[in-house]
Amino acid sequence: INQGSTYNFYVMAIENGGAGPFSSSSNDINVNTITFLKDPNFNYLYTATVMDSDQISLQFYVDTAADVSSYIIKRTTDPMSVYETIGSVTAFSGMNPMVQFTDDINVDANNTYYFYKVETINTCGDLKFTSNIARTIWLQVLSDPSQGTNTLTFTQYDGWLGNVQKYDVYRAVGGIWESSPVSSVAMFSDTTIYVDNVFDITQGDGEFCYKIIATENPVPHVGNLAEATSTSNEDCAFHDPLLYVPNAFAPTSHINYEFKPVLTFPDPTSYVLQIYNKWGQKIFETGDVNEGWNGRMENTGKMCQVDTYVYLIKFKSGEGDEFEKRGMVTLVN
Repeated sequence: INQGSTYNFYVMAIENGGAGPFSSSSNDINVNTITFLKDPNFNYLYTATVMDSDQISLQFYVDTAADVSSYIIKRTTDPMSVYETIGSVTAFSGMNPMVQFTDDINVDANNTYYFYKVETINTCGDLKFTSNIARTIWLQVLSDPSQGTNTLTFTQYDGWLGNVQKYDVYRAVGGIWESSPVSSVAMFSDTTIYVDNVFDITQGDGEFCYKIIATENPVPHVGNLAEATSTSNEDCAFHDPLLYVPNAFAPTSHINYEFKPVLTFPDPTSYVLQIYNKWGQKIFETGDVNEGWNGRMENTGKMCQVDTYVYLIKFKSGEGDEFEKRGMVTLVN
């Protein structure tokens, strides 16, 4: 039927198995379908995106003109298995057609991806429309400090009408997110690997965190929806500190005029550098990783004599591991 149209019905009986010649008509019934339930024309799962390790945000666009009582949200980790109901949204007059729902039921986005679908239930309690199925992006990161690289493995986003246009790779160094992606990866079939070279990065505390943001291809959507995006979980890798200590310096020269160890990825609040003479007297100490010893008593007093001195360096990595190094450095003219 066409919703809102009026239909007339009657029954005609014809004798002789329908061959006639005699017939008889029933009474006429007038039916106005404006009172009939209107079925939904669409229910589009716009995006499923990871908010943090234990929360995933869903957005779905629904037909608010239909006679609907509720929307049932279902989830699984295997599309071939049974979906479990994780929540519902009650429909009401004047509701926003873009519905927001947060899944926080035993979510572990750091260890798996999830499939979602939304079922539309009419006011008679019948299932009338099931949305497209969406799958979240699952990211894993593995560090290789010896090569100065981090290897990212991530799964594709599934479910968009326009499919995926690209995957942007974002990186945080020492807890600070970079404003631009370090790379953009084209759409792929299921799983991709991206290797990020961080050999030349020496700032920070050795922690490198990543996330993937997928962008949908431009495509006409119901309701003129813009292209969607979806964010993966965040995963981090750690690189242990690397320490280089020179064995001599010359305070009176224009180069190599101070003794300053070169250190990558320390916890700067834990850093200590101490210098002792051969009699065990401490002549310099600093907690500033950027400050070196200039050859003077506490860097401001009398210049120390040409000799060999003992250094002690202590610090912690970004993960809290303790490191300590002792050695000798020679002060020369």
